Amino acid sequence: LSEAVRDGETGYSLPAGDAVAWAEAIARVRNWTDSERKRFTGSASETARRVYAWDRVADQTMAAYQTTTEARRP
Repeated sequence: LSEAVRDGETGYSLPAGDAVAWAEAIARVRNWTDSERKRFTGSASETARRVYAWDRVADQTMAAYQTTTEARRP
């Protein structure tokens, strides 16, 4: 998730349990102009397409399987 979220560009990275930080972030988003909203959602969509592209996910899955099976070999 950390590679998909760029704080303030594609999402917000907020501390768990910090209600004040969450409330402030929600207030900022509520007050965005249409152009700010479009810029943010465009950046987030592009990052999601890149980070979660099927070929990339497949490569990472195969690498995890290979690492796991190699670790189990005597």
